[in-house]
Amino acid sequence: MRNNRCMQSLIGSRCNNMSPFLTAAIPERYAARGNFWWRSAMLAYLVRLNHYTQVRLGLESLKTQIGYQHPIIGVHVRHGDACHTTTRKGTCKGLASYLPRIRGMAERYNTTRVYLATDDQQVVDDAQRNTEFTFVLAPADRAVLNSKEQIEYRKKLWDGSSDVGHSIALSALQDTLLLAEADYLIAHLMSNISRMALELSAAQKQYLPPFISIDGPWCAHWRMCEDKYDRVR
Repeated sequence: MRNNRCMQSLIGSRCNNMSPFLTAAIPERYAARGNFWWRSAMLAYLVRLNHYTQVRLGLESLKTQIGYQHPIIGVHVRHGDACHTTTRKGTCKGLASYLPRIRGMAERYNTTRVYLATDDQQVVDDAQRNTEFTFVLAPADRAVLNSKEQIEYRKKLWDGSSDVGHSIALSALQDTLLLAEADYLIAHLMSNISRMALELSAAQKQYLPPFISIDGPWCAHWRMCEDKYDRVR
């Protein structure tokens, strides 16, 4: 990853030109449907699960186990390494910052059930103490995600010496798919998981579901949206 020239552009200018992302290579027959539709369609095609992955994820049995029932609000709280390594360093806030958005969505659509996807165990603990909403979430070891080093640079996770990296990847995919299945979404659209969840949700439902982004709009490339909108930190 450190050899990726776009990642190195954080200290250079190779990828600072965002103009290619404004007009993605959409086939002419679909051009009128726009960038978001095309990216959603491509992502839905790419994220088709093979039999092995379906078995490993076990989404249907997991939903029964945790009480994932419709209608449900999907909420993504992106903390973990982002709280130590990005512009949000030292400023991440807890679940209380998200409750007004959850409350507004719950009142509008008459549901108190929330699927919580988060890499922060403290957010999980706060949710389990909350009596206003019924929070459901997938079991996971979130301690490994609370690192001061960006997860893609933690070589021990990906060098094949353990299955921890594989477990993290499966957990992230699990959260993404369950967020996408939710009827309504509260997301970080500067987070790839949130962006994927919204795009997959739109592709699966064939309409854009009601959603709230707490850190800016969907953009063709997240760097277009950096530092332009108020954020929950």
